[in-house]
Amino acid sequence: MGKLSAGGSPKAKHILYKLSDGANGTGIDAVWRVNPANNDGEQFAIVEAKASRDEDAPKFMRKKNNTRQPGISSRLGVAGLTDSSELIEPIESDENNTSNEKKNKISTEKNKPTTTKSETPPYKQKRKLSVQMNREWIDENLGKAVNSVLLATQITHPYSRHLFYTPLYHTSLSPQEHASARLNNTDEISHKNHKAFHYADHEVKNFVNKRKKSLAKKHGMSASLKLEV
Repeated sequence: MGKLSAGGSPKAKHILYKLSDGANGTGIDAVWRVNPANNDGEQFAIVEAKASRDEDAPKFMRKKNNTRQPGISSRLGVAGLTDSSELIEPIESDENNTSNEKKNKISTEKNKPTTTKSETPPYKQKRKLSVQMNREWIDENLGKAVNSVLLATQITHPYSRHLFYTPLYHTSLSPQEHASARLNNTDEISHKNHKAFHYADHEVKNFVNKRKKSLAKKHGMSASLKLEV
């Protein structure tokens, strides 16, 4: 049992991340072999960690004895998008911009030669969209997360997903302490409070499906945006 994917700086297999390590990019953050009794009966755990510098907590967080956790479906990255800013927080298209584009097209149409082919630039044409932490996305990225093809094959199906979210407003103050330690270049030994919002597999599935619905509404339905059941 233990961490199977890379960590540390420079990254090495089976190593935990340190306070000074940077983000892991758009790949799988961590793969663990765990006790099935603590992991929905599965032998492997796929872990994703999200952070936020937004200090405004949702209003329901201010209520006494609140047990509700913030939803973070919009923070799941999407492979295949042309706009890199949407990997962190999706920006919905502006209907006014769409309307203006149509008007401009009509006004300049008379001056353009007639053509029957689409003039949409290749980078704007429809492409496969894969939502982060979706099972298909995990299967595609497992080979880069662990250094054994055989191990990646073993992990493909018997795993449970976990998502940890650490906004600065977390009631434990752990994210604030972590941010302060990073800013002051403090050693990781001085920061031992590591708490976050934890979302189990069924909650991750709900976030994934919500993200897929949003993308299908914006970009059109495709096989890669089929909802998980």
